[in-house]
Amino acid sequence: MDASATFWFPCDVGACRTARQVVREFLGSSGWRGSHEDAIVIVSELFENAVRHAHSDVQILVQLHGPLLRMEVHDSDRSTNVRVTPPTAAGGYGLRLIQSLSCDWGWSRETEGKVVWAELLAIPT
Repeated sequence: MDASATFWFPCDVGACRTARQVVREFLGSSGWRGSHEDAIVIVSELFENAVRHAHSDVQILVQLHGPLLRMEVHDSDRSTNVRVTPPTAAGGYGLRLIQSLSCDWGWSRETEGKVVWAELLAIPT
């Protein structure tokens, strides 16, 4: 089954709760059989990074193509400070967590900012 949804949120770390809720509802209604909890962790990390580091309103695009779930978080910051923190750092492990949970992830610049994305693959049962 293919499905997609787009959600917009203000630059407010408190809106992360709502972002998790709407993505959870999308996953439930789509019938995707992958780990909903992994998807929610990824969306939370990407959302909070956009608000805290880009100081930007956030757009979340969730796309389902068969067993592949792609989650994109768009913000208005064009900086290239997307980086994975080294293991010796005291904090900042969000992207390392995304890297470990997803089958692929990355980022790219857009005309009005950037997008950071992650993909999960449902494991057949």
